[in-house]
Amino acid sequence: MPARKNPVRKKFKLPRRVPVFPLPNVILFPQVELPLYIFEPRYRQMLADTVRGNKFMAVSLLKKGWEKKKEPYPSHEIVGVGYVK
Repeated sequence: MPARKNPVRKKFKLPRRVPVFPLPNVILFPQVELPLYIFEPRYRQMLADTVRGNKFMAVSLLKKGWEKKKEPYPSHEIVGVGYVK
């Protein structure tokens, strides 16, 4: 059986800084779309700025017990960075 070729991947130059969208129970996986319902005005503005800018955004998983904390909520240090279409 012939070896499968890797799909053509678009090469991106990642920016040094991207906005972070903290979410409970959500992580970003490579090559998987993440549909989001964004209703808070501050995150809608962040998304609008992202689309007008370099189109990269990070998704950060909130740490267990975040509900009992004040903002900024504690999130994990490792995040997934994605390209916003």
